[in-house]
Amino acid sequence: MISTVIVLLSVAMATGFSLAYLLRPDWRQQVEEPKHCFQQQLQRYDSGSRNSASDHEGTP
Repeated sequence: MISTVIVLLSVAMATGFSLAYLLRPDWRQQVEEPKHCFQQQLQRYDSGSRNSASDHEGTP
């Protein structure tokens, strides 16, 4: 009995999340914002580490 309730609630929540994700572009952008922020931070880190590596190429 309780397992049926848990499964049904999980399916309902997953369906609701999927519908909101597909039908609301503004909410989708808000959900994906941390991913884009993290990617920008990685790009800044990578470009900074490449610059510091090229600065130290000539030093023994």
